Amino acid sequence: AHIWRGVDPSRTGIPSLKKVAQKLDKESCVDTYFESLMNASLIFVEKDDHRLCDGKTTFRDWIGKSIGGFVPDMEDFATHATLHFPEVRPKRFLELRSTDCQSRVWQSVPAIFYTSLLYDDENLDKIIDLLIGDLDQLDTILDDASLGMESAKIRDNSKKIMQLVDDGLKRLPSCFINADTLKTLNMFRENFTEKGRTPADDLIDQVRESGEDKIYPWQFKKLEEKWSLRIYS
Repeated sequence: AHIWRGVDPSRTGIPSLKKVAQKLDKESCVDTYFESLMNASLIFVEKDDHRLCDGKTTFRDWIGKSIGGFVPDMEDFATHATLHFPEVRPKRFLELRSTDCQSRVWQSVPAIFYTSLLYDDENLDKIIDLLIGDLDQLDTILDDASLGMESAKIRDNSKKIMQLVDDGLKRLPSCFINADTLKTLNMFRENFTEKGRTPADDLIDQVRESGEDKIYPWQFKKLEEKWSLRIYS
């Protein structure tokens, strides 16, 4: 996560949400994301045999000048958009990049977590009220998030948000909730959120106990079996 955050800040992270916070409407969301795309650095010019760019030229810069004799069109803009990797990427749905590569045991947790926050209007309002004061600290919070639950702010907010998730699920129609998924969410909350831990902490503990100096596939498989027993025992 630390490496990813530093590769190209113009194409990662979270765009400035000040305009969104002021208006809280669809237009401000679209405008904010469009501006982040325009100000993101170009990687290559596809029409010029995928010519690599200098890492400083943005799409907005390209509009004002040609590169290799080429000026951009909508096809170039679409290609550029596919190379934009903010934490949340709109693609006719919301692609939540931080939930990538979950253990099979916990794969359902992000789905039910975000469903409760985004599909319940009351929860959405409460989340905005809780987090809107941190808009100027988003970059710092993202950096801290790569260290799991070490940040006191992240630990505290995680517990508050998980409680909102629990409350919101009770208001959603029953078709949104599967008994096994709900049980998995509750087990995740009990074992990690409430204890200020992440699944990675369990893996680190297991590796240390094994006396090995690196992670092997069997260690992760063994941990998944242990997690599954907690859920279904």
